[in-house]
Amino acid sequence: MKLNANEERIMIYISEHLEEIPYLSSRELAKRVYSNPTSIMRLVKKLGFVSYNDFKVNIVSTLKDHPAITKEIQSNEDVLSLVSKVAKIQTQALQQTKETLNTMILQQVLTCLKKAGSIDLYANDTNASLAQYAKHLFFLAGKLSHVYDQDDLQLQASLLSTPDQAAIFISKYAKNSHLLTAARQLRQAGVPTIALTSSADNPLAKACQFHLVVPFAFTHQKISELDFYIGAQYYLHLCYVYLYSQSYEQALQLEKDFDLLFWK
Repeated sequence: MKLNANEERIMIYISEHLEEIPYLSSRELAKRVYSNPTSIMRLVKKLGFVSYNDFKVNIVSTLKDHPAITKEIQSNEDVLSLVSKVAKIQTQALQQTKETLNTMILQQVLTCLKKAGSIDLYANDTNASLAQYAKHLFFLAGKLSHVYDQDDLQLQASLLSTPDQAAIFISKYAKNSHLLTAARQLRQAGVPTIALTSSADNPLAKACQFHLVVPFAFTHQKISELDFYIGAQYYLHLCYVYLYSQSYEQALQLEKDFDLLFWK
């Protein structure tokens, strides 16, 4: 069964609002997903349901009970399976991160970030995208940030940083030797260092002053790395909303000033 882009978008909405679907008419569902009743009925038939009422009665149990026991992606999996599986991966990753979260360490990290004049982010490869995203968020909270995603720049920055800054290191495996060297150099210089990594026992966690652990189980499939990115993003969101709330009025004014400049 192959769904087109519009049908896939509708399925995503359905999977995220399962408890509401039994109470929606085809017209109301179409309105919510910016589609039309004809497209809804076409999707219902394609999914194998006899009628829209049949769909409403059975779609919740179908998606909830659809095989998604493991995070392994199979060859030619159908859309219903993937919708259910990806939703479970995200939900489980967030729940596992929340359950392993050490609130005492988190509060210490947040206090350091609040006091810091600027926040530097050290990351390589895909993790650098997370760092760039965090840089954007921290700006919205009134914190100047820099991203160092190259070995030489990471080492140079570690030599020039001062204790009034803070540094966040993002790494799943903590195997990059230059990243570890930069973390040790910064800590020796009195700069608060925070490791966002997969284990409290890996070299990066031990090299930094604080560590925030993101549960991550390595498998042969790259899909398993979703756990780390989802959990790491959760921590970065926590840092952002805390900083935003602590400088609420200034953050609001900063947004207004930025919009005036951007749209000038």
